[in-house]
Amino acid sequence: MKEDRHRSFAAGPAATAGVESAATLAGGQDADQVIRELRRAKRELEMARLQFDTVTDPMLIDHMVFRLGAAERQFNYLFQLARRHGIRVEGVRWDWNEAD
Repeated sequence: MKEDRHRSFAAGPAATAGVESAATLAGGQDADQVIRELRRAKRELEMARLQFDTVTDPMLIDHMVFRLGAAERQFNYLFQLARRHGIRVEGVRWDWNEAD
């Protein structure tokens, strides 16, 4: 599991459902791989935010600040990569709302 989360994008076949641009990116990445990683990073960011809101132990708060920052940077990197290459996903909401 740990290796899967931290591995770099690997070349391989992927479905193109909902993808407007499935071109191969530099480094052998394809649009579907970027989208999968972006969704995974979004889930990680949401989990980090929820955990940050619930921890009370000072040592865990420090850990959650680090984890939240790392999750935000990962998501932002992938989001900018997708944007730079014109990758679009229909039907996915990327923004957050306090009411959600």
